[in-house]
Amino acid sequence: MKLVHTADWHWSEQQLDKCAQSARFILQNLESIKPDLHIIAGDYWDRRQMLASTSAVHPALSAMRSMANLSPVAIVLGNSAHDAPGSLEIFRGLDSRYPIFVAERPATILMYRDDAGRAAFRECPEDETRQSAFGQALALVHLFPYPNKSYWLSGREALSIDEATCSMRAAIGSVFARFAALQHGFDGPKIFAGHCLVLGAETSVGQILPGQEIAIGKEDLAIIGADYYGLGHIHMAQEIAPRMWYAGSTYHVNFGETEKKSFNMIEFGTGPIDVTLIDIPSRPMALREARFDAATGTITDQNQAEDYSDAELRVRIHLTQEQSSVITDDEVRRRYRGAHSCKIERLVIPEERVRTEAIATARTLREKVIEWGRTIEKELSPEVLELADELEQAL
Repeated sequence: MKLVHTADWHWSEQQLDKCAQSARFILQNLESIKPDLHIIAGDYWDRRQMLASTSAVHPALSAMRSMANLSPVAIVLGNSAHDAPGSLEIFRGLDSRYPIFVAERPATILMYRDDAGRAAFRECPEDETRQSAFGQALALVHLFPYPNKSYWLSGREALSIDEATCSMRAAIGSVFARFAALQHGFDGPKIFAGHCLVLGAETSVGQILPGQEIAIGKEDLAIIGADYYGLGHIHMAQEIAPRMWYAGSTYHVNFGETEKKSFNMIEFGTGPIDVTLIDIPSRPMALREARFDAATGTITDQNQAEDYSDAELRVRIHLTQEQSSVITDDEVRRRYRGAHSCKIERLVIPEERVRTEAIATARTLREKVIEWGRTIEKELSPEVLELADELEQAL
């Protein structure tokens, strides 16, 4: 059996070209891979979408229909800041060759072939008919949407933060135990698809995670006993434990994401599973910290060794107020020749002015200027002191 695992598509009208480019690449590969099943581990949308000609809805629907014309698709709801509740319902009505199963709550489903030989999904029975259903099933899939507190704690909103966390952990543990019990006796591929934060995962520099979210331990997931865990939420592709994989986002979503993007192809056989990462061509979004070196008259970069060619750059340049009025954006862009684009953010360094007692008590302008030079740690030339004398005499 061949499984494809993608996640974090983040369809957005603001980055529609990048979304569409990655989608085309993935679809081209799916045509040659011919997977038996495709799991999408959440955050298909980047934000709540409006149905308009300029929105990402139409190309995102077209991509989903094309994927479901190549294989069955199972998708879970992601973080509510991206996949709004109910935002995946639109996929249920798509006219496609293969079925699309949408999970907005935890569920265990079986993939099987109906009497006409077509692939289909059904929820795993919890009664004595389960073993009979196992005999027809090609794969068993546990679906775990993002653990949203509004869903898990409905009716218990008065709990404190600590009480809510403990309650959610207990509820999640019960769901995982139920997953383990439901798959008991199934001999085919057992797959987990979830959108969640797992402890120990490494995040991209630019990815900002929601505050106070529930982190799940690897040992909690291991209780399920799945053959493959397909995870979403973290944008950096990685294996966090044996058989536990984040596929990563399908394109570079935020500034600071410079790692390669990819999706996973998994082959189940008689031995250990085989996981292949297929790189997705995507333009990196690099974050640079720069300063103006007054001594050399050049713009310096703290990340000299990092390659930024053909990257989308966000340059945060630290300047004094005086330098900010002199250094132009074109001068900054010339420092980063070869970049695809350069978004400049000027950060003005506050200059502290200290009036020392020595300046206040100095009798002559020359003495005041000398003390001022000491305050700002600047050596003054004889010409400046002579000018102070001339100015004082003129006054």
